[in-house]
Amino acid sequence: MDFSNIELILHSIGMVQCFFFMLVLWVTPSGPRKARPLLGAFIFFYGLTFVDGFIHHSSGYLTAPHFSRILQPFYFLIPPLALLYVRQAVSTQDGFNRRQLRPLFWWVIGVTILLLPFYGLDERVKLLLITEDMDGISLLFEQGNPADLIQIVLAIASLFIVLVGFDIQGLIFLWMLWKTIKKHNQNIRDIFSNIEDIDLRWIRDLILLLVVVWLVMVIFDVLAIVTDAPSGFDWISTAVEVIAIFVISLKGLGQSAISYPSIEKDQECLGPKPTAPMTEKTVANEPQVEKYIKSALGESEIKRILDKLLTIMNTEELYQDNMLTLPVLAKKIGVSVNYLSQAINQGLGLNFYDFVNQQRIKAAQKMLNDEQNTDTILAIAMQVGFNSKSTFNAAFKKFTSTTPASHKKQAVLGNAQK
Repeated sequence: MDFSNIELILHSIGMVQCFFFMLVLWVTPSGPRKARPLLGAFIFFYGLTFVDGFIHHSSGYLTAPHFSRILQPFYFLIPPLALLYVRQAVSTQDGFNRRQLRPLFWWVIGVTILLLPFYGLDERVKLLLITEDMDGISLLFEQGNPADLIQIVLAIASLFIVLVGFDIQGLIFLWMLWKTIKKHNQNIRDIFSNIEDIDLRWIRDLILLLVVVWLVMVIFDVLAIVTDAPSGFDWISTAVEVIAIFVISLKGLGQSAISYPSIEKDQECLGPKPTAPMTEKTVANEPQVEKYIKSALGESEIKRILDKLLTIMNTEELYQDNMLTLPVLAKKIGVSVNYLSQAINQGLGLNFYDFVNQQRIKAAQKMLNDEQNTDTILAIAMQVGFNSKSTFNAAFKKFTSTTPASHKKQAVLGNAQK
């Protein structure tokens, strides 16, 4: 089977969809507009890799070898742009600091300088390197003059450094992406009671997929070197990249803007004065002792806040509000946002998201236990404040170690035995 034709088709699909989605992301007004241009730029530069692959597999570089590797410096913009997009998407700031783009130009300039020995080779030598003609390269080393040989060695070394450097850069930025999303998920769990549309889980899942594919392709490449035969599986990684870009584009278009709730000035002064204003950093997943070491809130005050919190949650059933946030609840109780967060964290050992979901699950259990209640599980989930059945099932399993359906079945059997 001719895998080069498959590669050509995949690269064609990849570059067309990249440039299409780039335009859509730049002109669509909805969603997190401050982050979408960065995602559009990421898609554009990823599209250049498909253009490069298309030219290579259509033998374009054989007719114009001096254009070979001309797009490679732009590859190094892809990981930083992905990280900038995620950081901007989860940022609490309204604007975008354009100075963050300056390091991108240094990546391009640095890699271009590194590839200068290759760019300076004559056409005949470039063709040997493009076609990986080892016999021809060996002959050059036997018959060439020392000055030319030094340039060829430098060119081969620069190609190797760029190839390995791109893999290393990609892994480093994937790790930074993972850390950013992990921290973001910790932060939103201390502020929101519903995180389905803002947890960016799809990016985390894509990172895992890309890492697995990368490891598989490395194994195939190593086996190809050991057996001295082409692996023939490069098209698999290209296919995964095409699918990944398609998913990233669609998810990026559907990603809701993350609006952090504002904290009114009078909320900061309710109850004992907080030691520091609430920011995104104050809700990070730090060790509890260190997190509140400077707080003046004592155990008795924590107990008083929790008693008031649990009373109002049960009497007014605030958990039914699927858009409930920490500042809204703090204002309702009449305490500062910082102290309510500390009371829930220290007093209950939960973050705000888990606390509200725990209250929702307790209410759902009562409804499931009621033999007079004929509502479906989905209807019950919606009534207690969940936005989807899948989130409800996951939360129910977390707090009860069983599923809503199993709980309902056990409740029916228990009522029948009475």
